[in-house]
Amino acid sequence: MIIRPIVKSYYSNQEIEALSKSFIEAIAKVQGEQAIVQALGEKLSAAHEAIKEASLNSNHNSKTALVQEADRVRDLAFRAFYDLIEAGILRQNEAHRIACTKIMSYLERVDKRLYSYGYTKESIELRKLFDEMENVKDEIDLVSARDWLSELKSAEEAFSILQQEKLNEETETRIVIRTKEAKDQALGQLINVVNTLNGLASIGIAGVAELNAQLDSIVAAIEGPAKARLSRRENQSVEISE
Repeated sequence: MIIRPIVKSYYSNQEIEALSKSFIEAIAKVQGEQAIVQALGEKLSAAHEAIKEASLNSNHNSKTALVQEADRVRDLAFRAFYDLIEAGILRQNEAHRIACTKIMSYLERVDKRLYSYGYTKESIELRKLFDEMENVKDEIDLVSARDWLSELKSAEEAFSILQQEKLNEETETRIVIRTKEAKDQALGQLINVVNTLNGLASIGIAGVAELNAQLDSIVAAIEGPAKARLSRRENQSVEISE
């Protein structure tokens, strides 16, 4: 039985951590006389502990939750402002309707779905929006949307400050670097395990075929959702770029 290859680009840190944990547990059940198999498990265990610790440190960045909440607030502020102008186009009041139509002609120059973007790209799009709104300042005042726009600007500023503080904290503690190093190490050990066990199976080492069948099932179970998530992300990127 041959274990399917592990494709590096598929997996998140959490999936690699889960994969290595399951491999270690399966290998530990192999009979003790298979010294080479146990040695593989020991090396993988060290890599697993490293990525587990790195992930824990990354998740405990003191600013992570604050950044996520600030992003949620600016998303809501953007949607509120956009919906306000969009609804104004339907009003019977002619002056209000004309003003909102003009504002929308500039507002449509940014993507209505920008709240689905990554952090940095969303900030870039919001700054573009603020520049566009300078062209319709009088109309914004006419439809009483100034406070709504100000709330969006404040939300973006608060997010940007927190995001920079988070990045500074991660840089200072080298969390990002350590996490990448740990991910690469764990992936390398997982691939080494797969290659070695496939080699042992090809020469008929006792017990390896059964172990490989278990490990292949583990890879399949984690690979499926990982590939689906990657596909969704790629499709969203294509939709946004169109």
